[in-house]
Amino acid sequence: MRINIWHNKLVVKSFAGKVRLWVLALTTPLLILVFANPMAFNFTIICMIPPEHAESDETMTIGQSVNSTANSENFFSYDEKIIYDGRVYYDYSPLQRNALFSSAALGLLLGTLPLSYCVGRYNVRYTFSAYAFISAVTTLLIPLSAELGYIYLFCLRILQGIGSSAELMMISSVPNEWSPIASAGTFMIILSTYYQVGPALLMPTAAGLCESQWGWSMVYYVQGSLTFIVVVLFFIFFRDSPREHPLVNQKELTKIEKGKDVILKEKSEKRETVPYRAIFTDYMVWIAWLGFFGDELGYQIFQQYGPLFLNKALGMNIQEIGFAAALPYIISIATKLIAGPISDRMTCVSDRTRINIFAVISQAGCIFCYACLALFPTVMADVPTWLLQAFYTPINMFCGLAFLGMYKSAAVIAKQYAHVTMTGLCTIQSLIMLILPLIVSLIVPDNSLEQWTRLFIAMPFIQTTTTIIFLIFCDSKPSSKFKPNAHLWMGQGDVVPCFSRDMQELNARIAVKNSY
Repeated sequence: MRINIWHNKLVVKSFAGKVRLWVLALTTPLLILVFANPMAFNFTIICMIPPEHAESDETMTIGQSVNSTANSENFFSYDEKIIYDGRVYYDYSPLQRNALFSSAALGLLLGTLPLSYCVGRYNVRYTFSAYAFISAVTTLLIPLSAELGYIYLFCLRILQGIGSSAELMMISSVPNEWSPIASAGTFMIILSTYYQVGPALLMPTAAGLCESQWGWSMVYYVQGSLTFIVVVLFFIFFRDSPREHPLVNQKELTKIEKGKDVILKEKSEKRETVPYRAIFTDYMVWIAWLGFFGDELGYQIFQQYGPLFLNKALGMNIQEIGFAAALPYIISIATKLIAGPISDRMTCVSDRTRINIFAVISQAGCIFCYACLALFPTVMADVPTWLLQAFYTPINMFCGLAFLGMYKSAAVIAKQYAHVTMTGLCTIQSLIMLILPLIVSLIVPDNSLEQWTRLFIAMPFIQTTTTIIFLIFCDSKPSSKFKPNAHLWMGQGDVVPCFSRDMQELNARIAVKNSY
């Protein structure tokens, strides 16, 4: 006898009126884990490479010596494992290390290419679950790939990047479908905390495990296992919209859809064609992408190289790095949770003004901090570490507020096609992650503080330019080019078919909504 848990009275009663909150509670930790999985390498690389001036007890070399001019054959075939103090280290060249940073970005870029098609062909639930499953499996296999050889680790890092390329899509999809209008900003800001919560949990955990008897490999085993568990729960519970979820009652559906223009489709009907040309030729979309580029570049520098900067340029040990690298993310989490509700309650100003306010706060703070990081080491012979850390720490917090600025603009102007503009943001993110290691290897080859200031000094100019252009031309209203087909639109008084199994119940719900 088949038992349907969705019709169980206890289950229905437990989730009554709170399904949207459970969707948020499941999506957020999965985003955190999927984001933290490839980022774990940014910290564990410190534990994987041999300590400076370490005398090897035993050296195992596969292939030939490799350097910055090595050909591709030697580049991928060379491996040198050093056993020192009872631990195995991997003596990757600087070029190999930077290639490992870029490999995840390459995967992120490749993963965005089929994203819009997969969402249109299958749906958000199946697409994101598949991407997250790839992230879980590849994370579990990272230690084995490092043991097998550099080429295996390089390829697995690409797959790991592919697994994390659907995250930005979820930050637009879940608030658009599941959040009431009054709390859309709060939903978006809570979901976007994966940018901060992931590293904040990862850094101290990785520091403790790296120094423990289990070593850096345990970081990947723990994260991969947790990701696998959460993605299974997510797949079971999540639905693309409240109308498709069997536990959403009439009261909650009315609350979610009140004031919204809801798009309904026949299950058998051919899906609406996405107006790609209209999207990619709309200047507002490009303005939002440009603003996001400036913010993301400022964020990615320390997201990728924060631990290395603290270790090599500021001379911190692994335990100190665990806290120092996590602190910016902890502060950013608190700031976001305060900023989200504030944005929702700023009804005295227009949406565009709200977007501009948070864009200015975000980028002005980031510009100031980068300017100080570039200035103080230049004018002071012996700059204190605490002073540099004081300007390093807030950068992540300021960049995080851009989710209520540039990111929100990209989401709202595309309306129901937000997954396309989010794919554009993800492409920009992956290109930055792909190119940044190459820039760092050229400008900061030895990771000295003097070399880092060369990179920092360029950031205020870049971010000032992108922010000014964004503030002048940005918008917060959906473009007229992106309106859906008339027969898919639910306006006042409309009674139209949708995915619901019970047509009478559906029309009753629409009638209740239209009575408000």
